[in-house]
Amino acid sequence: MGGKVTQPATGGRREDGPVLEVDSLEKELGGRRVLRGFGMTVPRGAVYGLIGANGAGKTTTLRVLATLLKPDGGVVKVDGVDLREAVREVRRKIGYMPETFGFPLGITVRECLGFYARAFEVPTRNLNGVVDDVLEVVDLSDRRDDLVESLSKGMRQKLALARALVHDPQILLLDEPAASLDPRARYELRILLLELNRIGKTIVISSHILPDLTDFCTHVGFLHRGRMAACGTLEEVGRHWRLLRRFRVRFMAEPARAHLRLLQAPYVERVEVGGLVLEFDYAGTEEEFSRLLVDLGREGLLFNRVEEVSSGLDRLFFHMLEEEEAGA
Repeated sequence: MGGKVTQPATGGRREDGPVLEVDSLEKELGGRRVLRGFGMTVPRGAVYGLIGANGAGKTTTLRVLATLLKPDGGVVKVDGVDLREAVREVRRKIGYMPETFGFPLGITVRECLGFYARAFEVPTRNLNGVVDDVLEVVDLSDRRDDLVESLSKGMRQKLALARALVHDPQILLLDEPAASLDPRARYELRILLLELNRIGKTIVISSHILPDLTDFCTHVGFLHRGRMAACGTLEEVGRHWRLLRRFRVRFMAEPARAHLRLLQAPYVERVEVGGLVLEFDYAGTEEEFSRLLVDLGREGLLFNRVEEVSSGLDRLFFHMLEEEEAGA
């Protein structure tokens, strides 16, 4: 995922405080209240995963933040700027990538991105350089002269991301960006987003595919029936909801002693034994889990495989989904 990436300019941006603040957001669509007092705070430089079932309001939230839908109530501030008072300024700070998108046909990749650069009022004197730089960042430089319709699904996704980046926004709003991508394209997108975050982009990414988020995001928010049900860093959410992660460890010998040791360990629950393989729930932090593994090794309980079977976020998500269906 090559490409030279430069640090973004800091002119006109606040260096302190959250980059995105949403309070008591309300939105009705087709006679249905989609957002019901929704609120979220996104720290500067975060990768924020907005999680929710289909119909929970994720897309509506991102469209409001991207200024494509007008809120019925509440306050949205982007980098300290109130959305109601300065829509154009907010738009310059945000790059939005919808779940589904279309491009003009019969033009090249470079021409397509140039079209959007002009729409975002990129100065003409800089336009060609900006387009080439962004294509390099998303690893499409070698396809710049290809027709848009010749691109694969993964490459079109990269072009959509390039479109969101072309005006150098501070915040990226990405709606289900990995949907329908094959595993390789999904991995490449993840690496690219991590690089964009590394150079200073704040990223808000919606998804219902939890594995795409749990090892990628710094913060998460669970959107449930139009409200924020839980939010914070992964550790904060886990502590508040006492989320149990399910692990599977394959020991090299002495499963009975390993079983007894785990039963005595803090934060360990529901230990199950299947030959040399032990599964258990764990409520501690990542650091505490690493310490447990080190202690097991020091005590001669050697293992050759550790895998996470399911995360606490999985369980919280499905718990909320069950509530959604029960209340339908």
